[in-house]
Amino acid sequence: MQTLHNRRLVCFSLPAVFFFLVFASVSHAAFVYHDFGVFEDFDTTSPMHFIKGAPDYSAVWRWNSSHLAGFHENGTDFHWVKEPADPSSYTNSRGIIFRKFARLRIDASGLPSSGPLYLTVRYKDNNRHGTHPGVPLWSNGNFLGTLGGTNDHRWKTATLQVQAENLEVIDGHFRIQFASNYTDQNAGELNIDKVKLSTDTDTSEFEADAPGLWPTIAPSNLRFANIGQTNEYIPGEGPFFPFGMYLTVGTISDGGSPTSAGHGPKDTWQILENAHMNTVIIHGWSHNWYSRWAEYPNHAPWAAPAMYVEMGLDEKLIQAAGHGIKVMPNFLTDTRAYWIDEYPNGSPDALAEMANVVRTHADHPAMLGWNPIDEWDHEDTSYTKPHLFSHQTYQICKENDPNRPVYMSLMGFGRDLSWEVAAAEADIFANDRYFDDGNDLEAGARSSANYLDDARQVLGTSKAILSIPKFGTSADKQKDYNGVARLPNETEVLFQAYLGITHGAQGLIYFRLIHPDDPSPYVGLDSAWAGFYRLGEELFGAEGIAHALIAPSKTIDIMGEMGVVQSSNPNVDFILKETADGTQLLITVNMVQTSQQTTFTVQGLGGASIPVHFENRSINPSSGSFTDLYGRFERHVYILNGTIAAPVKPLPPQNIAVDVL
Repeated sequence: MQTLHNRRLVCFSLPAVFFFLVFASVSHAAFVYHDFGVFEDFDTTSPMHFIKGAPDYSAVWRWNSSHLAGFHENGTDFHWVKEPADPSSYTNSRGIIFRKFARLRIDASGLPSSGPLYLTVRYKDNNRHGTHPGVPLWSNGNFLGTLGGTNDHRWKTATLQVQAENLEVIDGHFRIQFASNYTDQNAGELNIDKVKLSTDTDTSEFEADAPGLWPTIAPSNLRFANIGQTNEYIPGEGPFFPFGMYLTVGTISDGGSPTSAGHGPKDTWQILENAHMNTVIIHGWSHNWYSRWAEYPNHAPWAAPAMYVEMGLDEKLIQAAGHGIKVMPNFLTDTRAYWIDEYPNGSPDALAEMANVVRTHADHPAMLGWNPIDEWDHEDTSYTKPHLFSHQTYQICKENDPNRPVYMSLMGFGRDLSWEVAAAEADIFANDRYFDDGNDLEAGARSSANYLDDARQVLGTSKAILSIPKFGTSADKQKDYNGVARLPNETEVLFQAYLGITHGAQGLIYFRLIHPDDPSPYVGLDSAWAGFYRLGEELFGAEGIAHALIAPSKTIDIMGEMGVVQSSNPNVDFILKETADGTQLLITVNMVQTSQQTTFTVQGLGGASIPVHFENRSINPSSGSFTDLYGRFERHVYILNGTIAAPVKPLPPQNIAVDVL
């Protein structure tokens, strides 16, 4: 507790050695103690401190170099961007970031250089078993012991006996390391409340073990436990395959108004509908989550007489409903540190505002779900969020709109552990790893596939899993696509979709929208949109396959894991789906940029000619196998038996007017 802050052994007016000598004469013990969660955690003149930068690079939470507030929690509130008004009534700590490490320096001048010492740590056990049964501590390559590992979110105190001669000494300080960087040793988030290094075992400065803040969610509000099997996002509406894009604040309105949808040819929402898109995620940069309709006639003169309009969430829901499109708001403005800092009381205020938005729009027919956290495992602490905070956002959504699922994207850099730790914080997950990350498209594509496999294997079938392919961002004009600054072309738009599909994705949300008539120098915009129109037809057209990718269809094999399908070429990925009427589709994609040939062997495959869907050709199998050729990033869909007749997609009502909430 911060009430002990004044007992830290820091005396800036006296030399450290004199301080310890005086203290030792009273207590007959030498020790260094620090109560964390204050700015002095990084003060290099303090007898115990973390180093922000070189050479130690402690990966402890601070959302930028000047904002050093720690974690502050009591029974109801959690502050992590700014200190609460009365820190003394909170448990204050410093959090070590998921899969990262921290190095602690402790003044060694008043402690013996050999013999036993006692390292006492009060911490919050937010860790599951990783590579060790708890978070390991090290010094000079020597293993000192572990902390936690039960993930019960309790505040605990542990004392480890260490030998002083085994501790690394740098600049007169013992250096102790919590976990190792970029490993599963820190399989969660380790919050450090207090640390003491002493010649005796006295722990009078440490409170008794106690429960930490971890809000519970009423079981009756957890209504999407099997959404990965049902694919039903809105109760009563049946299975749904999300296909669409991320949007920012403004869109082009062509004939729309605050109370009715626009249907002109340049209207953004009309264009999405024309491409068979059914979902948008509102990327909330400085967004208005209530009502707003601000027209900017000069912002996009190329769209005239249509115009650029910045809309609130109410108006976006009206536009979406008028085009048969569903919405998921992404609360960046309420969950990113920069904006939280603007609230007088920090994160509790931000969460209260988010709760009001969710409650106000609960059960809206155009609301598909809520997206409070974007890129949960992002390494930039100004962007990502502490685990407790993401858990709070999940609880808020469940309490205020239990009839809608919660969606979360992950970058997946922590591989299996990323998905394992985040699994309890959302119903729908997506892999946010673009195929153009880096200069090698093939390596990026394979990484994207691997991360989707990680998600599927860790989350199982209970969670819905989506893919986030790449379309456009403001940096794309400089982005290197194999040596050319351009957007993904038609082939690459399709390729990214089928990459996701062949690795189990149950939806596709591209990041992010660029209007097809935008005259900005986006090289390849026409080709990209040709890809979207073509993909929309392949998913939802008269012979579309989207219904084969969600319930009640089932997966017969994926990448050979079930032993039903074998491919002779590891560069060709595949999934075998079976629809409710027994039609089997072998969906495949070439994962490299060079031409490939492969032979598929399928259990039970007969001798009938196999139609190659969308291509007006067929292949004759022999002895349960067939061979085909692939061009660069090309996809093929084979109808092994049955026929494809996609369910008819009802047309949305025209010029629908929806009451503003």
